[in-house]
Amino acid sequence: MSRRIRLAATALVFAAATTLPVITAAPAHADAEGCVNYLNAQDYSGDAVNEACAQGADGNIDSCLHILTEDAGVPVPTALRACLTAAN
Repeated sequence: MSRRIRLAATALVFAAATTLPVITAAPAHADAEGCVNYLNAQDYSGDAVNEACAQGADGNIDSCLHILTEDAGVPVPTALRACLTAAN
């Protein structure tokens, strides 16, 4: 996947992640474990997965996406779902 597409996806994720919780007014809670479990079910595991999900749970969606796509080799759609799971 080209770098331009990856950057566009990251920007879209960031925009969605920062506005969606405000719009829905859902109670905030981080779910790093749900992120890890989802990725494990997709056959991704290891230190990079754990770190990415922890970053996502701390609200660092960009960092979560970067670690998953660059370090763990997770496809962008799968990484997006995992990071949003971690953040919510």
